[in-house]
Amino acid sequence: MLFRSSQSSRPAYSLPSASAITLDTGFKTFYTWCKAHKIPVVIVSSGMVPIIRAIMENLVGVEDASDIDIIANEVEYLENCRWTIKFRHPER
Repeated sequence: MLFRSSQSSRPAYSLPSASAITLDTGFKTFYTWCKAHKIPVVIVSSGMVPIIRAIMENLVGVEDASDIDIIANEVEYLENCRWTIKFRHPER
C-alpha cells in the first residue's frame, strides 16, 4: 500500500516500507564519489518514478535524491490515493 504525503502541493506517494528495500551496499559510496567529482547519476528503469524516488530518498536523503535523474515510467494520480502507471513507450 502506498501513502500520500500532505506536505506537497502535488500528490507525493511514498512506500511505508522503503527503508526495508535494500540496494547494492556500494551504491551510496558510488553516489557520494560521483557527487564529489560532479558526475551526474542517472537511473534508467522499467519501474515507476515515485517508487524509485522514495527508495533513493531513503538511501541518500531527500536533497541528494532530488539531484538524481530518473528515467522511468510516470504515474497518473487518481482519486482515493490511487494511481495507474503511464508507460513511457506504451506501444512496446
